[in-house]
Amino acid sequence: MKTQTGALYRSCGLFLLISLPILMLVQGCTTSGHFQVSGTTPSAFRPSTAYNTKAKEFIVAYLREIPGKGAEVRVKTFDINGKGLGMELEPFGTSNHNALGRPALAYSPKSDLFILAVPAVTTSGTGHEVLIRFLDSKGAAVGKQLSLFSDQAWTYYDGDGVGSLHVTYNSLINEFLVTVQRTVQGVYQKENGIWAQRISKAIGESGKPIQLLNTTTHGIDSHTVAYAPVAPNTGGRYLFAYSGFAGVAEILDKNAKSIAGVTLNLGVPAGGNTHPDAAFGKIDGKERFLLVYSDKDNCKPGLKSCKALKDQWAGVWGAYIDPINPSTSNTPFPISKIWDHEALRKTYKPRVDYHPATKSFFVTWRELPTLDKQNEESRSHIRGNWISYLVKDGLANTTQVPTPPDNIVVSTATGSCQATGVRCVSKEDPDFPDTVATATGAAVVWHQKSPPNVKILSVVGRVIGTPKKP
Repeated sequence: MKTQTGALYRSCGLFLLISLPILMLVQGCTTSGHFQVSGTTPSAFRPSTAYNTKAKEFIVAYLREIPGKGAEVRVKTFDINGKGLGMELEPFGTSNHNALGRPALAYSPKSDLFILAVPAVTTSGTGHEVLIRFLDSKGAAVGKQLSLFSDQAWTYYDGDGVGSLHVTYNSLINEFLVTVQRTVQGVYQKENGIWAQRISKAIGESGKPIQLLNTTTHGIDSHTVAYAPVAPNTGGRYLFAYSGFAGVAEILDKNAKSIAGVTLNLGVPAGGNTHPDAAFGKIDGKERFLLVYSDKDNCKPGLKSCKALKDQWAGVWGAYIDPINPSTSNTPFPISKIWDHEALRKTYKPRVDYHPATKSFFVTWRELPTLDKQNEESRSHIRGNWISYLVKDGLANTTQVPTPPDNIVVSTATGSCQATGVRCVSKEDPDFPDTVATATGAAVVWHQKSPPNVKILSVVGRVIGTPKKP
């Protein structure tokens, strides 16, 4: 079936209603209701979050609309149950920066500091920069404001705003890697790419910006960088993945230099994927990155063709990658599970984090269901899933690929659906989710409309309990 907004695909058919292997029966539960991050006016949007492992609190950074002046960054701290701690803070001040995209956060337990990054217009207004602030455990600014990527004039390449800027913490050498998508002037024309910069609170910038990718004139929706504290004598490994070029990722060393290319099998049919995100953890005794991504047209595992609606499985998929010896035959497997939904590759915007205590990954994304009666929620919402099992390499496109556990409906959807039509947008129509593992589960944040004024966006969240294993 086709609609004006894209194709409709069934994520799972009747075959999913039968019992699954015990290994895959992993459920989650909500431990609290929604918590409000921002006030309702003016709009707040595109949140990011990070967790303080010492204080057992998490911080949320987001953009606040400044009428007539663009947007500025705001932060707020919460306890492990989602209770707000203190007021909304302004780490970059007010009326002195013009934020261009989603902020990025990471935490250093060794320094007990957060790092906050945001793309912004330079003071002169002639180009763009990445502004940096170190924050204490309560979100207050520490030290001076920094500006990165001043090696040449450039402009921020937002893609579609999901993951165009990242900060990743390296626990072995206690520093951060900041990566950004930007456009620079090449020899003959403007070129798009992704650059990285090492930075720490003690030293500041280490070396010059490193070009990770040059796509010449081709754009990038988003990218991701995840860190693994393996090979301790070498400073660990990073996984770098990006959209726009299906089936390609890289393992980087501590200096963000490529060690090995990773050939990815992303399912059948190939392509149609975007919005990668990744996290590292130990699963079934194996140290692995979990790379998650959106895919608009994958088939049910075991099929090489899926023209029939019941055989299609669009949505959020994943793949495990060994940080030391990446396989050339990784196995793509489904993570989202819904009877019928709208399959647009830019819909889901998945995010993932690892929960060490339960040795599980939590994945969250945006969902746009159709009006099918077999959907447990037919209105747009934020969705999630705990993944507590390893999928071995070499099983791609076989019936041995496991089907996922039932998903968790994270956000509350309200409003009624029309009797006709192929999709139902809730009054909230939530978007841009992010998640971070906490001591008791996972905190999920997103922005949504604030009825009855649907033009106002606010940031809200929910705390999800750890998975219950049989």
